[in-house]
Amino acid sequence: MHLFFAPTPEEAAWAAERMDADGDQLALLPALKSYQRMGRFPRPEEYPEAVVDFVRGAEELPEATQVLVGGRTAVRKRRAGLLAGNRIAINGVRRGTSR
Repeated sequence: MHLFFAPTPEEAAWAAERMDADGDQLALLPALKSYQRMGRFPRPEEYPEAVVDFVRGAEELPEATQVLVGGRTAVRKRRAGLLAGNRIAINGVRRGTSR
């Protein structure tokens, strides 16, 4: 699990800057890692509890932190945050533009 879902320090810092709530970070980081591995964004409710627990522990988020699942607007915002205007590596390739 560490190989596939452990966020890099850069990814963790980026997610913390982009998201206001711990639960949003807990939704964003597995989405990023899933996209890197599978080329798609799974719905947050698709994440296995073991993955959520792993990321929560790796990022030292409070144990009570839950993945925030919103409507389509929240999902669109998370996806847009992943891809638009950010300098983050996806599949080893730096995407987006710096601002």
